[in-house]
Amino acid sequence: MTLRIRSEVERLYREQGQKLWWAVLAYAGDREVASDAVAEAFAQVLRRGAAVRSPDKWVWRAAFKIAAGELKRRSQAVASRVEKIVESLRTKQFGTAHDAEPWRAAIVTARTRGLCLISRINRS
Repeated sequence: MTLRIRSEVERLYREQGQKLWWAVLAYAGDREVASDAVAEAFAQVLRRGAAVRSPDKWVWRAAFKIAAGELKRRSQAVASRVEKIVESLRTKQFGTAHDAEPWRAAIVTARTRGLCLISRINRS
């Protein structure tokens, strides 16, 4: 990596880093995802060096792609956990139909809101 490229990326970070972070935060809704995505995008543009023709455009696109990938990974992990819990609830033996009612509501909520079922189970 040349000094010129490094200087250009540093300038880009000073001028657009915070603006990019806020944009990714607005997209992802998670500070950790925004911080990780922006940091990784700048690290990648530094590693790629002269191979990147337009670092300003590239770093923005990369930050959003990294954030989207992390959100997708998290979503898949949550869906997998919820499905496992739902399946275990389906096989659970309830004493009466009345005993099963709260869990039916929790299953519907879990499918629409992700971690809601997991937090309910952890509290009981």
